[in-house]
Amino acid sequence: MSGPCASVVLNLDLDDAHFADVERILQGLGSVEPPHSLGQRLEGWIKTTMPVGGTYLGEDRPFAAHFVCAKAMRLDVDRSSAWCERIAQEFGLSPMAEIRLSMGCNEREDHRILGELSLHLALHFGGLIDFTGALMAPIGDRNAAALSQWWQANWSDISEPTERMLAELPGKVLGMPYETANGRQWVSHICTPKFIAAWLQHRHFHMIK
Repeated sequence: MSGPCASVVLNLDLDDAHFADVERILQGLGSVEPPHSLGQRLEGWIKTTMPVGGTYLGEDRPFAAHFVCAKAMRLDVDRSSAWCERIAQEFGLSPMAEIRLSMGCNEREDHRILGELSLHLALHFGGLIDFTGALMAPIGDRNAAALSQWWQANWSDISEPTERMLAELPGKVLGMPYETANGRQWVSHICTPKFIAAWLQHRHFHMIK
């Protein structure tokens, strides 16, 4: 089973020194497999986030980190010039590269580890956190027909409860619009470290699978 993922968006290019720096950080949280020969990617296991200010200490949880340099990011259709310009306008940070993080399982502890690691790397490198999807307020009890209709809605049709929930938190979070494969208008939330630090303490905290 795959788990949640997130991306740390940076206004610097990634080189071997950054790769080694992140590898060192991850080694301090558990174990890291030898780097892949193809591409800048690390995989391994995290048993604690306490060395980076987190709260998790328990069994090993599988993770992966994929490094996207400036050249690769410019070729990514999801990172268009319009997307980069909007981020720069809203956050004062011009995206150049990113570190994409993913967990191998989808339990509560995997969401916690991912959130705490994303926060640390964003603070460490001066970046933002892209949740790679929409944060959601609880949807409550709904029957199958109502849920089916709800999941076919556009973001503007169902966003009000989530926007109220997120507005309670400090820091900044922005819903970046995009069109889904079935033509719905949706958003992917991106935020400052201050926001995710507060989100980690929220009763409805979750990352995006």
